[in-house]
Amino acid sequence: MYQSHPFLTTPPDEAKLWRYMDLSQFIYLLNESCLYFSELRQFNDKWEGAFPKAINERMKNDEYYKSILRNTNDNHAQAQDFSLSSFKQQQHFYGINCWHMNEVESVAMWKLYTSGIDGVAIQTTVGRLKASLALEPRDLFIAEVQYIDHEAEQLSEPIKADILTPIIIKRRSYRHEQEVRVILDRRPTDDSRPAVELGMMLGIGHCGEPLLVDITKLIENIVVAEKFPPWTIRSLQNVVNANEIQVEIEKSDLLKTPYNDADPRSKSTDGSTLVPTPTHPGYERLGKRIVRKRN
Repeated sequence: MYQSHPFLTTPPDEAKLWRYMDLSQFIYLLNESCLYFSELRQFNDKWEGAFPKAINERMKNDEYYKSILRNTNDNHAQAQDFSLSSFKQQQHFYGINCWHMNEVESVAMWKLYTSGIDGVAIQTTVGRLKASLALEPRDLFIAEVQYIDHEAEQLSEPIKADILTPIIIKRRSYRHEQEVRVILDRRPTDDSRPAVELGMMLGIGHCGEPLLVDITKLIENIVVAEKFPPWTIRSLQNVVNANEIQVEIEKSDLLKTPYNDADPRSKSTDGSTLVPTPTHPGYERLGKRIVRKRN
């Protein structure tokens, strides 16, 4: 279930979120009613989970770090390695599901996260996302990602040295993603806690996991790629309807040619389609075609 967190910045409930995927992933979402939560180590960016330089320096004033330092006979290198490795191990306790925040579709996201003609995008809002997570008894947080300079000596952003810090920061080169992350707190609370925690910290037997969600509350709009085969949309709509999702599938028009028959600029005053006339003396009209003049 969604919980607020004093350390995290959650967008307003009306903020629009998008998730781009291939058709196979969309079918999985419909059939299983599950969102997949990954661990940081599953992401391609090797900087995922890394503390920025400024926070590494700030951590040296932390009481936890000072206690480690005392146990290492004031060896700062060993103390820092131990402290950072401890934070790294604890990251296995959290699962992450990623969304793109935008009022409209994104050409970049279509290209980055779908493989071509069978791409699908679902659109929700932060409020609907919260409601869809109500089936899960464990705590879930929703947070905007902060984009920072990891190499900077000082940070202008008010970022704390918290276990969640590496989960909600990325390098500035990823700013175009406008990412919002759902964070699943997987720390065990029952009698199995010691064994489960040890396994998670060592990365043994734990990775990502699917999480049951209410897809009827989650999905507000469904958009398919511009070149999605028209004959498959009806079949896909039947699958959507069978899952009691009352949403009409739309087709993306992001890559539509601007001067087409539906564009008023391509119409004459009487409503007929305008055909461009050749301006080069070497061309002439042949029926509906413009061809090069014969010598």
